[in-house]
Amino acid sequence: MSFASDARAVRDPSKPLHLRVAAWRRCLCRYAPYGFGSTLRHLRERFGSLDDPAALESAMSALKASRRVWLAQVARFQQGRRAAKAQGRRRVHAVDLAPYRDQGWPGGVAAGGPLPGSRTDQWVVDEFLARYGMALWTPQPVNHRRRLRRLPPVDSAAATFFGSVGCGGFLLGVIALVAVLCADPPAIAWWSLAVAGVLTLLVVARREVVSGADQRRSAHAERVRIVMLAEAAERRCRADRLRSFNPR
Repeated sequence: MSFASDARAVRDPSKPLHLRVAAWRRCLCRYAPYGFGSTLRHLRERFGSLDDPAALESAMSALKASRRVWLAQVARFQQGRRAAKAQGRRRVHAVDLAPYRDQGWPGGVAAGGPLPGSRTDQWVVDEFLARYGMALWTPQPVNHRRRLRRLPPVDSAAATFFGSVGCGGFLLGVIALVAVLCADPPAIAWWSLAVAGVLTLLVVARREVVSGADQRRSAHAERVRIVMLAEAAERRCRADRLRSFNPR
């Protein structure tokens, strides 16, 4: 059911009171500038207990009036975003959201908002703005995981060592083949070449492993950082779902 149909059910005196209250709560789930719990407390303080049909209708009228004002603001925001996108500014910035974040009850006292100085007077919550696309972009867990998959692969120390030995061994084989084709070196030359080649391979491979250690540590630290960001984002998502904005 839509907000309008639930609002009609709230105003229908032929329905039992508990059904009218249930419809009113569904309206509050769809439109709650302070979050569900805080908005409910404000309307109870302003209009009284929901067990009173007159207070229920007054709270519904306030909710509708405030929603009408807010939807007009949303329409102006969306019009501004369309103009900004036409100019190539795709992402919303904090300065674009400031007029909407730094406001209290949409419509003010005339639309059922808190009286000046009352304890329920506050700013609209970010979760409410996010429902209408009025929130800054923050990376979700899937974005962090995608960043992790896009990191360049880093070879282990063993892979670097054996890779260097393999490349060097191939080069030694080429040198030996050239020596066989161009000359007939004595046995001592072959032994000298083999010993010098093996020692050179070991030294070069060790230097490759040592020189790549910093790169491997940096890559590992970057992976750990992104995993921590992803886990923190997942915790924020779970916390957002459990916040008082949603009815309990």
